Amino acid sequence: MERLLPSRTLLLVEDDASLAACATEFLARRGLEVVPAFDLSSALQRLPTMPWDAVVTDLDLTGRRTTDGLQVVAAAACSVPRPAILVWTGSATAEVRSDAFHLGADDVVEKGSLSALSRRLASCLVARESGGTGQPDRPG
Repeated sequence: MERLLPSRTLLLVEDDASLAACATEFLARRGLEVVPAFDLSSALQRLPTMPWDAVVTDLDLTGRRTTDGLQVVAAAACSVPRPAILVWTGSATAEVRSDAFHLGADDVVEKGSLSALSRRLASCLVARESGGTGQPDRPG
């Protein structure tokens, strides 16, 4: 099994508990220490508790087609050191993508494939580690 990078911490913000459990297990097998948060409030409480290497957040944290996850993006972008930030969503419209990048997201990933999430996360982590800002082809 491919490991991302050794000893990296990830805050995974996902309101669907079974999906969060699957993603946590999948990413943990790839070398990440995954800490789940199941809603906006717990995500915002956990963010300042440690220097996260990455934050992956669902866009809708209520099941009511909200964009609460963008608040997680904005808060994570203010963290020092700044983590890699990915929005993981099933509704990545052009407006959502633009808003996410404007607030500091490194990437927006469509839900569906944990392997794709893992690859894009690894790419963002490597870019951050080498002094980059995430995906080089992201819209400005």
